[in-house]
Amino acid sequence: MKKLSVFILIILSTMGCKTGKPVEFLHYYDKEKTQLSAKGFILDDKEIGNWYFYEENGRLYKQSNYFEGYLKGISSYYDSTVKKEVSWKEIKDSASELHLSLPENFVATKCSGMLFCAQDTSKNDFVAIELHQYINDSSFSKLFDTIKTDLLDNFSILEYKFFKIVTEKDSYYYNYFILNSKTDTMQKLVIYGFLCRFGNKIIGMAYRINYYKASPFDHTIFADIFQHMYIQNKRVNNPFFMTKRITQIYL
Repeated sequence: MKKLSVFILIILSTMGCKTGKPVEFLHYYDKEKTQLSAKGFILDDKEIGNWYFYEENGRLYKQSNYFEGYLKGISSYYDSTVKKEVSWKEIKDSASELHLSLPENFVATKCSGMLFCAQDTSKNDFVAIELHQYINDSSFSKLFDTIKTDLLDNFSILEYKFFKIVTEKDSYYYNYFILNSKTDTMQKLVIYGFLCRFGNKIIGMAYRINYYKASPFDHTIFADIFQHMYIQNKRVNNPFFMTKRITQIYL
């Protein structure tokens, strides 16, 4: 899960720079600016062109192409000597006013009660996005508990990790599950999820993966989806705010 945390941190600085022309942006792991974590160009506070992302040891782990803040074209992911290429596309859903980047092989599908769903039928991978009314912080916690209870009713939880990301404006909750179906012992899933406040709503996203077809790049691809999602032209998880702390809890 290291790269998920790394990815969340790498571009997290307040920009506020609208010049009308691309500006080079460098981000570092340390205050002394000796350990580069990301480099690329921004235009009106949105990523553009080629971006490069590095681990703390200096190893390149991702190279992506952007257009106006959205992933477009080929992203290359690296893990030691292994390389994976993913082709990305923009999705615009006029009914929900949702605009996001998804891997090319995902196709939008209908699912009850959800804002948006898409599926990769070749691997049975699935993305679901939903909205709930936000009342107060207790409603946020209640929704989180309800989701976990629903999973417990149908699956045995083999592994569970929880991350809390605090930014200058809000808190975000990221979850990681490995599950076994209680009715089908051959069905084993990996689920990545996040919840965050979005105005007077709570937005949640789940990324379900067939465990037996999972890859070491799945968590980075999940991060790429939620980092490039807009509703009503507002970025749900804006990467241009400084992260103040990460709480990582293993249950």
